Amino acid sequence: MRAVLSADRTTFTLAGPNWRETCPVSDLPGRLALYRALRDRRDGAYAHHYAKTVRALEGVQHRLEKESRSC
Repeated sequence: MRAVLSADRTTFTLAGPNWRETCPVSDLPGRLALYRALRDRRDGAYAHHYAKTVRALEGVQHRLEKESRSC
């Protein structure tokens, strides 16, 4: 799973082996909440499906936070 922030910092693209979606950065908190909930449901029974997605999205979030602190 890969999440890439656009050069203009307005969108991010989440891509798996067979699909991709591009969303506005304003949707990032909601996407993170969704994938964290999917990862954690049933005491983590589905973590192996969603952990990489959460890590990828958290990477975008950390990059945005780091850039906002340096401005």
